[in-house]
Amino acid sequence: RAVLGRAAVALSPPALLVGVVASLATKLGDTFASEIGKAYGRTTYLSTTFRRVPPGTEGAVSLEGTLAGVGGSLILAGYGVGSGL
Repeated sequence: RAVLGRAAVALSPPALLVGVVASLATKLGDTFASEIGKAYGRTTYLSTTFRRVPPGTEGAVSLEGTLAGVGGSLILAGYGVGSGL
C-alpha cells in the first residue's frame, strides 16, 4: 500500500504499469505535438487568447501539431494494449 497524503491507496502492479504507459503516452504526444507543430504548423493560435501568432511561439497550438500529438499518444497506448495491459 502506498500512502498519498492522508488516503491509503492500494496500487497493484498492473495499475502501476498502466500509469507508466499513460505517462509515456502523454510525453510522446507532447513531444510529437511540439516538434511537428513547429515544423509543419501552418496556422498557429495562442492557446490563451486564440489569436493568430507566428509558428514557434511559446504556448501556440496548430491543427497539425494537435493531430500529431493525438497520434503519438495513440501509438504508445496501442503498444500498451497490444502488450496486454
